[in-house]
Amino acid sequence: MLRSLILAASLLALAACGPADKAQTGKTAAPAAAPAPDMVTRQAADGAVDRFTPYAGGPLMLDEFSVGPLMAQTEFSLDAVAPRFPKAVVKSAFLHQGAGEPTPIITVEQGGGVIEVQGNPGTTKVGDIRVSGGTPQGPRGETLGMRWANADMDYPRCWMGKDRDLHAVICTQPGEPVLRYVFAVPGWTADTMPPEAVLRDKATLREFLWRGGAPVQ
Repeated sequence: MLRSLILAASLLALAACGPADKAQTGKTAAPAAAPAPDMVTRQAADGAVDRFTPYAGGPLMLDEFSVGPLMAQTEFSLDAVAPRFPKAVVKSAFLHQGAGEPTPIITVEQGGGVIEVQGNPGTTKVGDIRVSGGTPQGPRGETLGMRWANADMDYPRCWMGKDRDLHAVICTQPGEPVLRYVFAVPGWTADTMPPEAVLRDKATLREFLWRGGAPVQ
């Protein structure tokens, strides 16, 4: 009888502490990764089918063919640009430079970055796109603030900017005329190209400029 009581008490004690021990030794499940945005399909103004994956955040990838979800075939309109950046402030504006008429643009503001989208003259599509601030990233991992010396640029493929890029240096990569890299050169105020040694010592990547249409300097 006494042995039975002792055995029963032992079983009760084990039952009481078992779940607590299991709770202490159990591993916490890793949080689920955020799902990737779904592709969106809309009808463009000309009746064509417009498919794209909206930009949700993180690095904004740039290359010869696109700036994130913006491509050469994208309409220059709020109806086309805004759905591509659902978390951004997208609005119409005007770019004032020089004595001519102001240029209509669409601005996209998100994560401390600004994307300026111009129209491609003579068409209904996007043209030049300038990317300032935020987290844009070029096809070789180029990021804003990167030194010219670390960006693998060729000096003969660089030239002096003009207008709003006055005193800046603009470069391209071989065979890639559309995506431009705009470098600030602190202290350089001449209209001639700084020596390569100056670029290596001082120049940093300020902006990306994606030239729509037929790229020219």
